[in-house]
Amino acid sequence: MLTLLATLALAAPTVEDADAAYAAEDWAAAEKAYGKLAKKAKTDGRLHYRHAWSAHQLGDFETAAEAYALALTNGAPAAITHYNRACALAQTVDQDAAIAALQAAVAAGFARPEAIRADEELAALREDARFEAAVVQADRQARPCMYDPRYRAFDFWVGSWDVFSQGGQKVGTNEISLLDGGCTVLERWTGGFGTTGTSLNRFHAGSGVWMQDWMGQGAWTIHYEGGVEEGVMRFTGTSHTLAEGETEVRAAYTPQEDGSVVQHLEEKDAETGEWSTTFYGIYRRQAD
Repeated sequence: MLTLLATLALAAPTVEDADAAYAAEDWAAAEKAYGKLAKKAKTDGRLHYRHAWSAHQLGDFETAAEAYALALTNGAPAAITHYNRACALAQTVDQDAAIAALQAAVAAGFARPEAIRADEELAALREDARFEAAVVQADRQARPCMYDPRYRAFDFWVGSWDVFSQGGQKVGTNEISLLDGGCTVLERWTGGFGTTGTSLNRFHAGSGVWMQDWMGQGAWTIHYEGGVEEGVMRFTGTSHTLAEGETEVRAAYTPQEDGSVVQHLEEKDAETGEWSTTFYGIYRRQAD
């Protein structure tokens, strides 16, 4: 009786049978079960996808590619399904179809360029110029700010710097780095006497302006807004300290021909309306 029941279960698997084999990574049993189920439930994208993945794990790439295609036409998630289909097709002789599947994956939102480049199942495609174009497109989707010149306007300030006064005295160090896929510029300042400060800088596409928010030791905050004018990043804003309250301020960051950057900070006298320099720093890149 037990043998008969086992035979019947194998001949007519249930979804629960297939899912159990899938969870146990018994790919042979899962492929057979999902294959039978998918023939009956032809519009069930989940069954087709799991049939494809099970065949893929067994190295039956042609069956996998066909099942991925059926999964796609029946509602399976497009990006990952196209990607896995590209991996399966790359193991066959149809390299053009593999490239087309990879392009479709990227177009559907597969934005993992490093994963694409490192995937050994795609190794056969790496010499194809279309492969590199797909990687670049995936990177554009993952890090759009890196490809938009508006977000790159402050890159001249990025780096590790020693900062000097006009008289040549070292007054501090500053570490400027990119975060969030190049969308944010982070400043970490350390003054000569150990004081610290941090600023976040970013381009706001909605308003078309650059913004800087500074927080310095001693509850000193500044909010700036501005942008690049003739190669100089210029900001105006309001500084606030516990001792002095609010002060109107402005800043200019000017790249020099020798690779250094000049940072000029000023504040406005509320009574006279005159501007005076509060900081003039010359940034020189630290030696590697």
